[in-house]
Amino acid sequence: MTTVGTSVVVACSALISALATDATLTSDGVNISYDAPVLPEDLKTSAGAFEAIWLGDAEATEVIPLLTAGHLHRDETIDQALVIQVLRQGEEGDNATQAAVDARAVQILTRVQSVLANSVDLGVTDPARFEAVLTRWRLTRGFLGNAGGHGARFDCNVQFTARLTPS
Repeated sequence: MTTVGTSVVVACSALISALATDATLTSDGVNISYDAPVLPEDLKTSAGAFEAIWLGDAEATEVIPLLTAGHLHRDETIDQALVIQVLRQGEEGDNATQAAVDARAVQILTRVQSVLANSVDLGVTDPARFEAVLTRWRLTRGFLGNAGGHGARFDCNVQFTARLTPS
């Protein structure tokens, strides 16, 4: 039984671990990290492109499903921001278009959706009842003025739900 006040660290760690061990994302060299990239190198893939996934802020709500004597169960819902970013600087040809950058960002988003769809509990066993689902996203795109090139960024919401039962 979970004795912590929230499952946010367990949930976020499981999500980043699942993405970091995904064969498709790792073979593509997408930089996946728990915290936001600080330096340009933190975004850079082994192929020299700039592609990364990281966690943003989180917000939670809790509901007490049933008042009973003894252990007080809480149903926790966490809305966790997950950022997917693709940047192409100074490239020429087909990869330099906004459409190409958008298409690559969509490929990464699709892979994240697939990872979550195929492992909705992300291997989390404590709390015993746990789910992670990508519920919405927002795409921001544009020209990279001073560096040249284009960028696409998905600000996603991954919703974690957990039943917490303090001991």
